[in-house]
Amino acid sequence: MNNPILLSIVIPVYNVELYIERCLLSCLNQDLSISQYEIILIDDGSPDSSIDKISKWLDRKNITLLTQPNSGLSVARNNGLLHAKGKYVWFVDSDDWILENCLQEIAGYMVAGIDIITFCAADFINDKFYRRFEYITGVNKKIEGRDLLKRGTCQHCVPFSIYRKRFLEQNHLFFLPNIFHEDTEFSPRAYYLANHVFCINKVFYYVYHNPNSITRTFNPKKSFDLLIVSHSLSIF
Repeated sequence: MNNPILLSIVIPVYNVELYIERCLLSCLNQDLSISQYEIILIDDGSPDSSIDKISKWLDRKNITLLTQPNSGLSVARNNGLLHAKGKYVWFVDSDDWILENCLQEIAGYMVAGIDIITFCAADFINDKFYRRFEYITGVNKKIEGRDLLKRGTCQHCVPFSIYRKRFLEQNHLFFLPNIFHEDTEFSPRAYYLANHVFCINKVFYYVYHNPNSITRTFNPKKSFDLLIVSHSLSIF
């Protein structure tokens, strides 16, 4: 009998030819059986050679490549979620990477009733790592999502959490298309609705500070989209 797929790693791909190999290899170099997790790559109409860079791995049994016209990060994530077969979903940004051999440990927290598994991250700046935060709630603790929001310890960066797919679907939690700050719009809604969040006080995710990333380039639309995010959360 085949093992159920525990985790779907969803990776939107757009203009990351310099970084996508590192990201994908970190997801492949894991201690969980390939029958228990899948990697879904979404080519968001990338004009560079990102897909060519990873073509030699695309025949792996646990890798799926989806293609779409350039529609943005939110649409790519939603597309990946739609096709995900795993019990849980991890949205990973393609210029970042995850800790090698961490999935077996994470899988141990995928128990009944856990809606979100969240953990620490580290920034990679000028060849040095800087840990972003530690959970004041302590190591390996289960807590209600609203309590994290009240304490101000909810992590708004979506890749710092893994979400139970059924929880997202039942609560119609999808990413708002065509905006910047999509994480800021999505995360508070998810945490507000989560009955059980498991906090792990360990670094499982590494953030690369890419100067060409859309999050680090100036665009007047970013300011306008903050108003959209504020309105969306106010009517939630």
